Amino acid sequence: MDNKKIIFQVTRTYMMKNRKRTLVTFLGILVMVILMTAVFIGKDTVMGYMKNVAVAYKGSWHYQVYDIGKEQAEQIKALDFIDKFEVSKPLGYAEFPESGNPDVTPYLEVKEYSENLFELMNIKVKEGRYPKNSDEVIISEIALNEGADIKLGDTIEADFFDRYIHAFTAEESDALIAEGKEANSIMLPIGFQLRPGDLLKVPDHFPYNKNNALIEMIHEPTGLSKTLTVVGIMEEPYYGLPGQGGYIALTGTDNTVNDNDKINAVLTIDQKTHKDCFGEIAKILDTSKTPEEREAAAGQSSNYFTEDDELIPVENGKIVSNDMLLAFTSNGQNDSLNFLVMFCQLFFVVLITAASLVLIYNVFSMSYQERCRYLGMLSSVGATRSQKRWSVYYEAFSLLALALPLGICIGFIVVKVGMGLLYPYFSKLFGSLLLNVVMGRSFDIPNRIVINPLNILLVVIFSTAAVFISAWIPALKISKIGPVESIRGNENSMKLKKKGYKSHLGLMLKGKAEKLMGTASVERNISSTKGIIRSITAFTALTLITAFAAGSIGDILKSMENEESLIPGKVYTDCSYVFRTTGHLDEEWYLSGREDIMTSDEVSKYVEMDVAYYDGGIPIKYYNEEYIGTARQILEKWFPNATPEQIQERLFGDDNFRNVYAHPWTDIITLNDKDFNKIADRAGISLTKYEGSETGPVLIYDSLKISTQDCAFFDDDAQKPKYDEYFLKKPLSVNEGDTIELELTEYDEEQNEEYDFTVPVKFAGYIDADAIKEYFTLNDNVTFIFISEQTRDNIILKDPEFGRNDIWKCVFFNVNTEDSQLIGKLSKIEDEYGQSALQSMEFFDLKDFSEVVTTIANIVAVCFTLMIALICLLNLYNSVMGRCLARHKEMAVLHSMGMTKKQKNKMLFIENIRLLIKSFIRSALITSGFAICLYKLINLHYERVSITIPVGGIIITLLVSITGLMAFTKICYRHENGIQIIDEIRKESI
Repeated sequence: MDNKKIIFQVTRTYMMKNRKRTLVTFLGILVMVILMTAVFIGKDTVMGYMKNVAVAYKGSWHYQVYDIGKEQAEQIKALDFIDKFEVSKPLGYAEFPESGNPDVTPYLEVKEYSENLFELMNIKVKEGRYPKNSDEVIISEIALNEGADIKLGDTIEADFFDRYIHAFTAEESDALIAEGKEANSIMLPIGFQLRPGDLLKVPDHFPYNKNNALIEMIHEPTGLSKTLTVVGIMEEPYYGLPGQGGYIALTGTDNTVNDNDKINAVLTIDQKTHKDCFGEIAKILDTSKTPEEREAAAGQSSNYFTEDDELIPVENGKIVSNDMLLAFTSNGQNDSLNFLVMFCQLFFVVLITAASLVLIYNVFSMSYQERCRYLGMLSSVGATRSQKRWSVYYEAFSLLALALPLGICIGFIVVKVGMGLLYPYFSKLFGSLLLNVVMGRSFDIPNRIVINPLNILLVVIFSTAAVFISAWIPALKISKIGPVESIRGNENSMKLKKKGYKSHLGLMLKGKAEKLMGTASVERNISSTKGIIRSITAFTALTLITAFAAGSIGDILKSMENEESLIPGKVYTDCSYVFRTTGHLDEEWYLSGREDIMTSDEVSKYVEMDVAYYDGGIPIKYYNEEYIGTARQILEKWFPNATPEQIQERLFGDDNFRNVYAHPWTDIITLNDKDFNKIADRAGISLTKYEGSETGPVLIYDSLKISTQDCAFFDDDAQKPKYDEYFLKKPLSVNEGDTIELELTEYDEEQNEEYDFTVPVKFAGYIDADAIKEYFTLNDNVTFIFISEQTRDNIILKDPEFGRNDIWKCVFFNVNTEDSQLIGKLSKIEDEYGQSALQSMEFFDLKDFSEVVTTIANIVAVCFTLMIALICLLNLYNSVMGRCLARHKEMAVLHSMGMTKKQKNKMLFIENIRLLIKSFIRSALITSGFAICLYKLINLHYERVSITIPVGGIIITLLVSITGLMAFTKICYRHENGIQIIDEIRKESI
């Protein structure tokens, strides 16, 4: 048997004789492996779930490129980051006489899909099968829901055509109206520009419009005819739009692209790529254009800047990305979410490693004295330094070898249970975000554990590294001790001679023996007390760091909530859905959706909200001296060297429009006449004297807050002051019944110019928070003006652009059926930025949304803290037990000298108090440093976020630390009462 095997055998014997310590070490390593597994496997499991949500939303494709030819398709397909390249060929429209809704959807809109494209686009067949060739077709179930006379096996004779829309000139329209034709309103897709005289080919999913005095629809045959056999009925694809002129129908095809074909390319990319995929595709499209084509597309393009800052014009809608799926791809194009996920993963790994390091290091440090003895004897018979180090490594890695398979398996169970706890909150969150998927489409998102071999390898690597680092210092220290010093146990004697100790003479003279012994023991037995201090410090610091990190999520969401100028009250939030526009939704679409809600039999309740935002509104001359004095004070802080005359000029001069203090922001809220009168009655305001008046009454919120950061000045002499805010009550200098001339700046879209408009209104009085609490919670950072519908309509007669630009219009409503066709229709309406106009109240109401996200963060934090607490409490128990074992002789001497049980308990209590104080001071410094860094980091991205101190968490953590130390002390020292010095002398060996 070689020397190393002898070392290992001795180490195994030592481990068996110290079963309790070995068990504590094993449990600590096991919990570390479980947590490591939960972090790495849990991260991929959550991200996998989110990817499945994104796939259910739009499919598993990454990019779509529309209307390209063979040469462009081949160049895109040749890009090295392209994984899959599938083809969609639009065939055009065909008459559909079987339609059950011919006044809205009289056509079929037919596309050919390559074989794998059905899966990429998440096309689900509810009845029948997928088409295998270009003569077989599947049709959207919407056609059957609306009464189409069609079934599996039927054939459709399709003569395909392209649709064009021709807008008559004003003269042509007048002539047609004179002939008796009606000038009906027309429905146009968002972003589709149509001017008088235009003749344009309509895009996919274009609404059906009948010919009238404004437009005519023209059908241009493509020359393609087919006999299509219906082989399946599918769910409505995600891209279907309400009011589209044709039901979506899909046939089969292959990936072949002929010379004259125009196709849509559907792509997936290598998710490990770091290239600018969008930019590379855009370059190919741009280089293939002629100068004439580039000039013609200039008015319908957006500028895209590549990673090399190269500017490329991209036609709107030419390249479409599946942003949500890419956002949940680890190396996708959205780096912000990836950074957040990686940061959280690193944060948890660091905390787990830190807790585990303290535990394992403490175990080997506490066993240092005993280990030195037997290793010293082995050293005397030839054991080398390397072999002594391997004794420590053998113990650590033999326990790790047992903990790894068991810990990884338990980690899988922890992840499964954790996802079970989080699943209802994820479902609520994503169900709110993806309402258009939920309504009318199946949304069964699987909840599976994602096991990636790389993550298992990372668990092994990080666990091994943590154990090695923990054992390295004790192993190195033991290897340096000579055999004689080890056997004698005086390896530290030379150090002790150089160091003096405080005598505590005062305690001696006062006869406070217990306090003297307790104080001296903590200060002199440094090696045994350090383990306890490290354990308590690690527990309190790591627990509070986790509490601060979890709480910061709620703080960020709260700050976002506070930035909202108003939050709808119970009158609105009692509804389940909201259909809204912020000015980026085509007005015709909003009015059409609004009309559908108001006239639908599925709607059991609806209520409107109408808010218009203005930079300015009430001129400063109507504000009182308190406001003007405060505004002047703020400007003096911005311009400390300015003269009074210059400050006055900034407030009242003609060139002060961009100065918010001279033109306070105004929100004009329109209420129906009944609610307007109700609020006035609550405030004790009589409106009878304004009846029949052309100048309508207004109610003004009585609170206003202004701050030094409401406006930024970039003048050379401007100096940004610290943040201060000022609260004003009844900030106007007008009396009830006085006229206020509102100065509104409007934008005429047709003329492409701004103009100023003056609106006279009557000041009816102030209202406070109680008067409107059912309707709104106001953030008093702007001046709120309430008007009635009648007043609004009178203003619009004079100013047609009033309330059409910077607006927030909503219709809140409930439906009386679970399978609502209205919800399915409205959920497909999107504004010019691709945001759905329909939202569920859970997502719209930021408070509910914040509660869901905060609950998820709290569940994760609590589970993580409990596991970390287990490691730290095991560590604390081991440290207390180690210190107790090291004090056998000391306690025996004290008992032999007559120390009673009461005196011993008092001494131990004093020791624990000193240990706790030292630990709490260290943990306070660590936690404070983390909180300050966290505060600064958050405020780099979110201004004026205040970090909430988790008082409850601090109290609980301190109580657990105190209770744990006291309990472990009682348990470990309970057998020390009868020990005598003679017994310890008899036990003494070599």
